[in-house]
Amino acid sequence: MTTPSPSLNPHPQLAASFDTTGDRPLAILADIHANLPALEAVLADIDRNGFADGLILGDLVGYGPHPREVLQRLRERDFAILLGNHDYVAATGDFSGCHNIHALRALCWTAERLTDAERAWLAALPLALAGDGWLAVHGGPADARRFHEYVLSITAGEHLDALEADGIHL
Repeated sequence: MTTPSPSLNPHPQLAASFDTTGDRPLAILADIHANLPALEAVLADIDRNGFADGLILGDLVGYGPHPREVLQRLRERDFAILLGNHDYVAATGDFSGCHNIHALRALCWTAERLTDAERAWLAALPLALAGDGWLAVHGGPADARRFHEYVLSITAGEHLDALEADGIHL
């Protein structure tokens, strides 16, 4: 499977659809990690509170025992979904960036259970979503793939510089 090419805003129409005026609430989720009971509880709360829009910042799979069911539930929603590092590994089989033995074992297990179509769907997820004055990514903005790097106090300046370079002015 091919490696996704990083793109700052592969879906500008999706970014344009978000109401950034604050008039409509936006549900933001991340790091679901194939935890179906937790996802169903959160989705029920989203429905109960009338959230129409949702943004998922990646890592749909990995660690938890329900990768296929989580993907099914999320594909039923009209949420914007970004690629996380665990999604990338499960979709592509590229374990080169996986340095945690527990994550590696979970991702091997997950990859074996996903269908080719599910892996292709994960691999096609965008790396980032940007709008007027905002950027959504799974990891740090200084990382070209947008999903590997943590933002730490010692790297904060580098990430702020990356935002500025991408036209996100703070």
